[in-house]
Amino acid sequence: MRASVTFSWLHVTDLHQGQREQALLLPRVQTAFERDLRKLHDQAGPFDLVLFTGDLTQRGAAEEFAALDKTLFTIWNCLEALGSHPVLLAVPGNHDLVRPAPSDPRLAELSRWAADPAIGEQFWSEPGSPSRALVGEAFANYASWWNDHRFPRVPGHRAGLAPGDFTVTVEKRGFALGVMGLNSAFLQLSAGDHTGKLDVGLQQFHAAAGGNGSRWAEGCHAALLLTHHPLSWLTPPARQTFDAEIAGHFTAHLFGHMHEPELGEQRLLGASSGYRWLQGRSLFGLETWGQSRSRSHGYSVGRLTVQGDKAASLQIWPRLLVNQKMVPDHAAAELDQAKGCAQETVALRQPFVHNAPNLKRQAALADPDAPFDRHWYVHRSGWEARALGYLDVLGKPATILGPKDIGKTWLCKYVCDSLRHRVSDPVRVAEVDVGTLVARTGANTSDSFLRELCVWVGGELKLARADVLGWWQTADGAPGERATRVFEDRLLPSPSPLVIAIDRLEAIPEAVRMDLFSLLRAWCDRNAQPPWDLLRLLLVIPRIPNLGDLQSPFTITRAIPIEAFSVDEAEELVSYYGLRANNRELAEAHRTLGGHPFWLRKAAHEARSQRTGLAEVIGDVVATIAEDYRQRLHRKPGWRDALTSLARDQDAAISAATLDELYDAGFIVRKESAPLEYEPRMVQPLLAALES
Repeated sequence: MRASVTFSWLHVTDLHQGQREQALLLPRVQTAFERDLRKLHDQAGPFDLVLFTGDLTQRGAAEEFAALDKTLFTIWNCLEALGSHPVLLAVPGNHDLVRPAPSDPRLAELSRWAADPAIGEQFWSEPGSPSRALVGEAFANYASWWNDHRFPRVPGHRAGLAPGDFTVTVEKRGFALGVMGLNSAFLQLSAGDHTGKLDVGLQQFHAAAGGNGSRWAEGCHAALLLTHHPLSWLTPPARQTFDAEIAGHFTAHLFGHMHEPELGEQRLLGASSGYRWLQGRSLFGLETWGQSRSRSHGYSVGRLTVQGDKAASLQIWPRLLVNQKMVPDHAAAELDQAKGCAQETVALRQPFVHNAPNLKRQAALADPDAPFDRHWYVHRSGWEARALGYLDVLGKPATILGPKDIGKTWLCKYVCDSLRHRVSDPVRVAEVDVGTLVARTGANTSDSFLRELCVWVGGELKLARADVLGWWQTADGAPGERATRVFEDRLLPSPSPLVIAIDRLEAIPEAVRMDLFSLLRAWCDRNAQPPWDLLRLLLVIPRIPNLGDLQSPFTITRAIPIEAFSVDEAEELVSYYGLRANNRELAEAHRTLGGHPFWLRKAAHEARSQRTGLAEVIGDVVATIAEDYRQRLHRKPGWRDALTSLARDQDAAISAATLDELYDAGFIVRKESAPLEYEPRMVQPLLAALES
C-alpha cells in the first residue's frame, strides 16, 4: 500500500504588529495560541507551511517590520520545538503600507479605477506608470522586509506585478501543491470604507504565474490562493471576473481582514460551485475596531491528505479564543465533534500517480554520484530528528553510523543544511570531509592533521588560511594543546554555537586516530566551560571504534545507525525521477537491490535516462553491482572466501572482525529475525560475482 502524501499548514492573519494596545494583549493570546498549537500539532503536524494573509503590521513602518520578525521568531521557536520546520508565505494587507499624502495626484487617479478602465490598463501594462510607482512606494517597507527576512522560503518563488504577488510550487513525493498570493490591498491606499471598491483581476493572476495562470495551475495537483481581503471587498465586475476566471483554479482561497463580531449565518469556511474559502480570525490584533466593536481572535490549521489518484481529504481546524483558551470555532463550520475539524473530499486538478517528477529536478538529471542536493534528498525524519536533538544538548555529539553508500553523508549534509537555515537558535556550521582533507594535504601525523583541521574549520568560517596558520604557530605545546588553543581563542568565541560535522572518519590515518578521538572527547567533557559550551559535534563513521569509554567521543550518546531505504522511501526516490512503478514492480526492485539507496538511485537514473521502467533496467544494474563486487573482492581474497562460505551456509564460522568489515563494506546485512546473524545484502549480484 502506498503511503499517503500530506501537506499541513498554519494559517494566521491580521497580526497588526505595532498597535499601541498589543503589548498588553499579546502575552495572553500568545500563551493560549502556543498551548493550543502543541495540541493541534499532534493531530495535524508537522507543518509544511505558515500562510500569513496580510496586515502583518499596523502602519507598514520599517520599525514595525523589525518588531514583526521578533514575534515570528517566537512562533518559529514553538514550531521547531514541536518538530516542524515550515516555510513562510505571505501577502500584504491594507495595514502593511505607508499611506501616501492625500494630496498626491496619483492617489486621485487610482481612486477612479472602477470608473475608468483605462487607468487599470495603464497600471498593468506600463511598469513605469505614475500609479504603479505610487503603489510600489507605499509597499516599499513590506517588499524590503520580504526580501530580507530570515525565515525559511520556498525555492523558485516567482514575483508578480503588484508588490507581494507571487507563485510557488511546493513538492512532496511527486505531489505538486501550488500557492499563489495576490495583493488585494493595492487600491486601499487611503482612509475610508473601501468595501466593494478593490480589484483582483486577470492581469494580476496571470502575471503572478509568469504570464499564464491557468497553465501554472494545471501543472499542480492542488492549489491554494492567498489574499488579504474577501471577495465582498471587490468591485462587482472584479468579483464576477474572479468567480468566472480565477476561482476555479484553486482548491481553497485563504484570506483575512475579518472584523465581524457576530457571524450569524456567515461562515468562515464555505464552498460554492467548487470554490472553497477560509477566512482567518485576527491572531494578535486589536480587541476592538471601528466604533468599539469587538474583534475575535483565532487561527486555523489545514491539512490536505492525498491517498488516491484523483481525490484528497481536506481538513480544517478553525480555532477561536474564548476565556483565554483556544477552542474549536463552531461558528466557522460544522465540525466533527471528536476531531474538532471540518472535513471534505476534494478533487485533484490532475491525476496523481505518485511518480510525477519534481519541477526543480526536471531541468537537470542528477547523476547518482553527484554531490548533495536538497531537491534529490529522501527524507529520513526519525534519524534527522535524533541528530538535530543531540546537537541541541551541550557535550552530546550526534554520531551517524552505517555501511558504505547507505546515505550517511547525505543525512549529515541535510542536517547541516537544516541548521544553516534554522530560524530559532542560529548556529555556525563547519563541514569537514576527512577523506578529502587527507588527500589534499597529505596530513598523516597528529601535528599535520590537527593543523589542517583548524585551517579547514577556519575556512568554513570564512577565515584566511594564513591567519589560522599564524595562530597555530604562536600556540604552545603538543599538537592537541595547540589545536585546543586555536579553537578556544579563535574559532569558538561567538554569539552563536559552532557545529562541526566530521564526515568519513574512517579515512583518518592510523597514526592520528587515537589522538583525534581522545581530543574530541576532551573537548566534549569541557562543555560547562566557555567557550566550549558553544561546541557541537556531528560525527560520521561506519562503526564505533573500540577506544574505551573514557577516550571515545562516540559513547557519550547513543549512536544513530542508519540502514537501507524502506519501500516507502524507495517509492519517494523513484517519484523524484518521474517513473511509473506499480507496487509489485517497486517491491521487486527494492528486494533485488536490498533497499540500497545508491543502487536504487542508480536504477532510477538509468530508467529515466533510457525512458523506460524500473523492471527493464534492474538486470543491468545487478550486472554493474556484480562487477563492482568482483573488483573489490579481487583486492580482498579473505572477504571472497568469507562471502563464499556465507552464501553456502549462513551459519558458517566467520570471525567477528571479518563480519564487521563485510558489513561496513556493504556486502552483508543483519537479519531482521536474528540481529546477531548476517546475510547477503544483495543476493543476485553477490552470487554472480562469486561464480566468475
